Amino acid sequence: MLGGTFRGNVRPRKELRMSPRPAPMRILIATWDAAGGFPPERTIIRGLIARGHDVHVAAYTSLRSRVEAAGATFHVLPNIPDYDASRPITPQEERAMIFDGIIFSAAFGGDVYDTARRLRPDVQLVDLALLTSALAAKAVGAPVGFLTHTILRVVKMKRPTPIAAS
Repeated sequence: MLGGTFRGNVRPRKELRMSPRPAPMRILIATWDAAGGFPPERTIIRGLIARGHDVHVAAYTSLRSRVEAAGATFHVLPNIPDYDASRPITPQEERAMIFDGIIFSAAFGGDVYDTARRLRPDVQLVDLALLTSALAAKAVGAPVGFLTHTILRVVKMKRPTPIAAS
């Protein structure tokens, strides 16, 4: 009822108190150039930096300028070939790159592990597609969280979609 007073079953509002802001943390994010996947992660990076955290990103060289523009420290992964999602490649090359060069890449996981060992982060965030990097991050010992931008598609599927064999 506009302009009037609502007298239904309403409890008095308690005073809201903000919990103290946690101490700044060193955060390592492992990600990749997933075309549309990085912009939401960049928003997270900016938000963490705005809250005073020391954010480091381990990724392909193609993300360096975007990571640094967001205010984070960039760490190159030296043992993996660079991947730039804006560069056209054939479907076969893309399939091989995604599965062998990203998801199941021992080199990607090894580089993330080495970066985390040097950096000693308080927490690590790993793109969910980076399976070997997730295992490597867990092996370092700091808590690990996952970043995903495709979960709704997986949740809505009634049955798994088969992956075509090459």
